[in-house]
Amino acid sequence: ENIDANFTQNSNTVLPGYIPRTDNFGLDFGYQDTFANRRSPLLPPTTGFILGSQKDIRGIAAENGWITRDTTLSNLFLNNKTTQFTARTAIEPFRGFRIELSMSRSETRNNSSFFRWVTDSSLPEGGSYQEIDPLSTGNFNMSYIFVNSAFESLTERVTRDSITFDAIATSNAFEEFSRNRQIISARRAGLTPNLNALSRQGEVEGGYQNGYLGNNQDVLLPAFLSAYGIIGPEKITLKNFPKIPLPNLSINNNGLTNLPFLKDIFNSITLKHTYRASYSVGSFNNNINADVENGFPVNTTVFREDVNGLPLENFQTEDNIASVSIREDFSPLIGVNMTMKNGITASIDYKRGRMLNLSVGTMQLSELHNQDLAVMFGYRKDKLDWQFTFMGKDFDLQNSMNAQLRLTMRDTREFNRSIVFDPANPDEALDAQYTRGTLNWIISPSIDYVVNTRLNLKLFYEQNINRPYTSQSFDTSFASGGVQIRFTLSN
Repeated sequence: ENIDANFTQNSNTVLPGYIPRTDNFGLDFGYQDTFANRRSPLLPPTTGFILGSQKDIRGIAAENGWITRDTTLSNLFLNNKTTQFTARTAIEPFRGFRIELSMSRSETRNNSSFFRWVTDSSLPEGGSYQEIDPLSTGNFNMSYIFVNSAFESLTERVTRDSITFDAIATSNAFEEFSRNRQIISARRAGLTPNLNALSRQGEVEGGYQNGYLGNNQDVLLPAFLSAYGIIGPEKITLKNFPKIPLPNLSINNNGLTNLPFLKDIFNSITLKHTYRASYSVGSFNNNINADVENGFPVNTTVFREDVNGLPLENFQTEDNIASVSIREDFSPLIGVNMTMKNGITASIDYKRGRMLNLSVGTMQLSELHNQDLAVMFGYRKDKLDWQFTFMGKDFDLQNSMNAQLRLTMRDTREFNRSIVFDPANPDEALDAQYTRGTLNWIISPSIDYVVNTRLNLKLFYEQNINRPYTSQSFDTSFASGGVQIRFTLSN
């Protein structure tokens, strides 16, 4: 029915030590370069800068004497940029059935450095402007699709020493992540024009290409995204910050009551499904040791020597990324809300989600999985019409009553998987162990009765049961219940 797309970009630049004054339109029409004793050929700080251009003008400013030559200048030059893209569309193929698709991408990069005059008697002017301690930081997030690995079993039956128990299941996606590194390594090496920077080229131990071993950041990130996402290692982008996001989905169907055989039984039936997933780089900073030309690294580091005493090398990465994460939520996977004409209401919500965080340096994956099942049954009677005798006294309940039974199951599990990297072994050890987790059950019945317009009476009870998955915690169970009386003084 409609498509809504937005692209925003916010940028700002701070240039410390700026000497010219601000005149009409933000320019200085009469600035005199006191260092060269001449009139500046350009109007500082340039028309483009006044109109919002974020082009780096430090070279022009230094050449035309717009920046102080104070060697103690301690304010940072700043250049920050944030881009954000969002798109949304909704279609309704038939009445009551609505599908929404949305996608998003955001990236922030903050650059800072000291830019000041450094004295040098060997130079004609006695010194020069230099950039000192450049630092680039930022973060990244985009919508993506990971459904191909969303429904893996978390546990499996294992028998050891004649004892059978539930253990953390082997993850096909994690094993694929380990295997994909060899494919990404070969793709990286095939595109890099600077292989002559290596002491040797070609395949080395473990099936990796020298320069792009299995623990190289530029190998790990595409391998990780291709293993858990829907695009395979042969086609996945090799950029650490992919350009194209993938859509998320929301479905809502409330048109079932238009069907003749349901219309006479139900007042309303709503079916819901929502899928949200994202790939994020929490933070990154530039690698001050990296030398990059045309987007490709030039310098290398030696990881270690192979069995023949030959070096195993890795290219330096342009940015240091400590960790990346995947978040995926089916909220709900299946949701049903029903209201019947006889006063019965019911709802079922089954939600599941996961958070995967890959530590690049340790090659350890932390997985947090959760499943929620919420079931509610209710019955409402506007005129109860119930007579009974209690302790010799007759009661006649004629007002409205609302009864509900809620059952909730929450299953939360967190565990770590690690790759023990050894270039000589293409099938590195894959390990998994629980860190925490709980199975929680809540049973909560309640009855709400309206005695009159001022007085409301509620009976309630709640049973809460917790079963931990680790030996560090104990089983717990507690219950609460009682009577709640609410009296309204105002009309």
